[in-house]
Amino acid sequence: MRASLISLALMTSLLAGCEPMPDLSAKESADVAAAPYPALIPLTPGTTHAAPTSATDAEMDALQARADALAAQAN
Repeated sequence: MRASLISLALMTSLLAGCEPMPDLSAKESADVAAAPYPALIPLTPGTTHAAPTSATDAEMDALQARADALAAQAN
């Protein structure tokens, strides 16, 4: 009984795996095939130039102290 259930499940999964792949190339319309390639944009548009900062010296000192503390904690 148990062996027949296992072989039935195995046969079902094998038959499901034999399904042919659908032809996806015929799914696009003529408009899509004739459309121009989209314009590419840079992935990092804001990293080419440094962002202006308005932080004060006290804020920068506090940020540097925090960075030093985190670096010391990581070691």
